[in-house]
Amino acid sequence: MKRLVRFSLVIVLAAVCFGLVSLLLARPAPLDATAAAAAAADPIVEVSTRAARVGASSEFTVCTASESQYEPAIHGNIVVWHDYRGSDADIYGYDLNTRQEFAVCTASEFQESSAIYSDVVVWEDDRNDSGDIYGYDLGTHQEFTVCTALEYQGNPAIYGNVVVWHDSRNYTETGDDIYGYDLSTRQEFTVCTAPWSQSYPAIYSNTVVWADYRSGGSIYGYDLSTQQEFAVCTASGYQEFPAIHGNVVVWQDSRGGDYDIYGYDLSSQHEFAVCTASGDQVYPAIYGNVVVWEDRRDSDYDIYGYDLRTRQVFTVSTAAELQRNPAIYSDVVVWDDSRGSDIDAVVSACLATGLSYRVILITVILPTKAKINDVGIHLVSRPEPLLTGSLG
Repeated sequence: MKRLVRFSLVIVLAAVCFGLVSLLLARPAPLDATAAAAAAADPIVEVSTRAARVGASSEFTVCTASESQYEPAIHGNIVVWHDYRGSDADIYGYDLNTRQEFAVCTASEFQESSAIYSDVVVWEDDRNDSGDIYGYDLGTHQEFTVCTALEYQGNPAIYGNVVVWHDSRNYTETGDDIYGYDLSTRQEFTVCTAPWSQSYPAIYSNTVVWADYRSGGSIYGYDLSTQQEFAVCTASGYQEFPAIHGNVVVWQDSRGGDYDIYGYDLSSQHEFAVCTASGDQVYPAIYGNVVVWEDRRDSDYDIYGYDLRTRQVFTVSTAAELQRNPAIYSDVVVWDDSRGSDIDAVVSACLATGLSYRVILITVILPTKAKINDVGIHLVSRPEPLLTGSLG
């Protein structure tokens, strides 16, 4: 950019104009009359996103459903979660572009632990009185079964055409195992049926990772292309709840007494500590160079993050009450949050370049090349802001 300034003021001015136009086009659209009326009538929560550089603001409500919303997952512009507004848990979603909430599955009994990749949502489903894995294609609006084997199937993860989950069909012989299903070939396959239990799988590209209890609590992996299993971490204590993106695996680790966050680079075969602060750090998620997790250093439940490039820890939300179960995609972090009367899972659209934001309940933005100057969180009729922070 310095060279552009040096050689051509005209080019610089053109670039600035283009950037401003892009920001204006990226702003969330104004609420229509129905949404505006609903927001005005809502007594619980409102969301405000402020774009400091362009001097415009757009305020909108995302989710004001009764009861609680838990464990959001995000991919692209879609966030999904399980939702207790009905008589049991259902799967709901929200489109960040259109600002439309929609039901994914409201079948009888409980639908929980949703995951999403592209247009496909998968979840754990109890409609048959045991845990099964079901899916839904957002493009075709068709629901489908992934696995309805005997006993319990739960905690699915998805990448591309492959769904993985932990499975107790052979529990009396081997404990929980890891199974997979190829959506394109409609073929089920085993990933790991080692003794004791394997749980909480995660997948990226051809690599599946999971928590493995064959020798305490460890992290193991499996390459779908080579069909080779490998150990990621077999340190003392318990290693659990892995997440993976690119070549980096992260997990919660109790080798130091309480739980910390550790990582491992599959390409360099190098292990590293992400956060070893006091208290417990648990349930990590990762996208690109950013790791986020649930943090209990202050006896409450907050969301913290770590930039793998700068090696800096930063706060995402340290608001009152509980912030838990973070998920991340690109520059958006979501989590479930109990600062209101319920636990909610809502998100807001964002502008991702050095702007100021005020966000309610479950959203905070992580720009990749800029700072968030102000994150304020408020409930209607309560003082604000409750939180101010800077993310690097």
